[in-house]
Formats: sequence, C-alpha cells, structure tokens
Amino acid sequence: MTSPTRRAAARGSVRRLFAIYAVISLVPILVLGAVLYTLLEDQGAAQGMAEGRAKAELIASTSIAPQLNGADLRAGLSPPEVAALSRTADTADRDQILRLRVRDLNGVVVFPA
Repeated sequence: MTSPTRRAAARGSVRRLFAIYAVISLVPILVLGAVLYTLLEDQGAAQGMAEGRAKAELIASTSIAPQLNGADLRAGLSPPEVAALSRTADTADRDQILRLRVRDLNGVVVFPA
C-alpha cells in the first residue's frame, strides 16, 4: 500500500505535468492566432484599397471624364469645364468622396476640390 503523503505527492506531480503540458500546448495556438490576425488585417486593408480604386475609376469614367471631352489638360481647364466639375463636386456625397482631384498627364493637379 502506498502512504497518503505519497498519493498527495503523486497528485501534485500529475497536476504540475498537466499545467506544463497546457502551457506548452497554448504557445503554438497563440502564435497561430497572431499570424492569422495579421494576415486577415492585411487582407482586409488590401480589399478596402481595391474597392476604393474601383469606385474612383467608376466615378472618373462616368462623372468626370464625360465633362472633359478627352481634351489635353496640360493647358488647363476652360471656365465651363471648371464650372461643370465644381457642380459635380458640390453634388457628390461627402461620406463617399473625400477628395476630388483632376490631374493632367504630368501629374499636375488642374482641379482640386
């Protein structure tokens, strides 16, 4: 027969081993969670940027480009073009469009709104 102190020591040893096993098992799970969180955050940011670019291209092709008639913007905008773009910028939903800039082929801003 085993003595009560020996059983208590054995139970303590089993608890200690279980605690060590639990901590060692928890480390890879936490690392995996951190990696997945980082990947999902990066993927969400990339998808947000792609959606923003797509919306900008849609607005440019449907609202802005028709008002410019394909003219070379390096010479600047004519007063009727500025007025038309100003009307478009004023009627735009400010929650959806933060900035409206028209640039020429050199990248110079010819219409900031």
